Amino acid sequence: MAHGKSEEEIIRDFGDTAALMLTVASPKASLTEIEVRAASIRQAVEQVRSGASPSDAGSRFTIVEYMTGQLPPSALHRDTWEPLVIRDPADTQARIAAIAGDKYSYRELDDLTDLMEKTLKTVPRVSKVERKGLLNEKIYLVYSQERLAGYGISPGQLPDILKARNIILPGGQIDVQGKNITIDPSGEFKNEKEIGDVVVTFSDHGSPVYLRDLPGIIRAYDSPPRYLNFYYGKGTDGRWQRMRAITLSIQMRSGENIGEFGKEVDAALACMKPQLPEDLMMARTSDQPLQVEESVNLFMVSLYEAIILVVLVSLVGFWEWRSAALMALAIPITLAMTERVHRALSYERGVTDVKIRADEALHLGRGVCQDYAHVMIAACRIAGLPARYVSGYLNSPRARESRSAASHAWVDVFLSGTGWVSLDPTHNVRQNANYVRVAIGRDYADVPPTRGIYKGNSREQMDVEVSVETI
Repeated sequence: MAHGKSEEEIIRDFGDTAALMLTVASPKASLTEIEVRAASIRQAVEQVRSGASPSDAGSRFTIVEYMTGQLPPSALHRDTWEPLVIRDPADTQARIAAIAGDKYSYRELDDLTDLMEKTLKTVPRVSKVERKGLLNEKIYLVYSQERLAGYGISPGQLPDILKARNIILPGGQIDVQGKNITIDPSGEFKNEKEIGDVVVTFSDHGSPVYLRDLPGIIRAYDSPPRYLNFYYGKGTDGRWQRMRAITLSIQMRSGENIGEFGKEVDAALACMKPQLPEDLMMARTSDQPLQVEESVNLFMVSLYEAIILVVLVSLVGFWEWRSAALMALAIPITLAMTERVHRALSYERGVTDVKIRADEALHLGRGVCQDYAHVMIAACRIAGLPARYVSGYLNSPRARESRSAASHAWVDVFLSGTGWVSLDPTHNVRQNANYVRVAIGRDYADVPPTRGIYKGNSREQMDVEVSVETI
């Protein structure tokens, strides 16, 4: 592999969708900054014109005309504002306000989003944070061969001198739970000043010669840039503006709750807000937690509408308020019972077995899916609701990764006017497409995964492995 090239990177998590995309944008320069710049420029223009002869006006105009007409935009620094021509010093502030650029430079946005990235990585449910739209910087050494030769140094020695003080080789990669994490050694140099303080040789008198004494050290952005990110939004004046921005792509750990993920990210951003500028713009260009919340709210509205319709139909059909109220309250009562059972027990293996009763599991406050189902069935039967035990498998992310699925249990509840409704008190959700139904019965004793009589050596055992895949 060529010198200076990084190791080959295999992206295993290619295609993962970011749960949240947060765009951080720089606002336009404030009125105070424009006034300060306009005052200094107006003073400089008036000072030059007061001591210049009339013949110098053409020269001044020629220089400005070259900058605005002949100089390509790529040759200008990325943080500079657009060039302009000022003929009347009284119009300086208005002319500058018309071409005012962004308040924060790419380097400042890099530092701010770097702080946000490091903070968000501490959130337990966050698996990965990436920044898009960074404008990388480089350090250039502009040297004279004659001057280097005067100290007995060749240009080829400069890389070796720098490598002796700074780590530039790639640190490799580590595999963490199927994700590639690249190790990027930060080295010792923090800025161009530290590079200039490197001792390269000694003079004839024994005094050190620093790198800053030989070449010119210039810090600049990549030119031309490979990728730039912009955000379009309304400014303080209500007009649409294009602002430089950096987007943070935040991914959630597999199998986590998207609602809790959004709350943890919001809490991390709230704690970090005092460390960020007040006028820094942050917009959520993609927000899955919000989309899920809106979907849940839409479902609840539809549920309430359905309950109202059931009440109206029952009143019209039977003209008996007790039957109407019972039919209307059956669905929310059942959902509330599911959540109550989910909160009453803690999932823990090894504390119960298949022979334990529902009241014993409830007294322990711990158990596995079959205990959740038994407690739920007992509660439904006490409330006069028919319920049955369902045995099957769950196509969960963990089962897909391990290629081995364990049996699962949930409950069917019969609601008058609705029919059988499948509920999972272990996860506090309704049955969806990830549930694979195998058998139903009154309880676990009716539908065990294996049943029979074994004859043979008592020390033998049977191993069963089941894999669940999406077709």
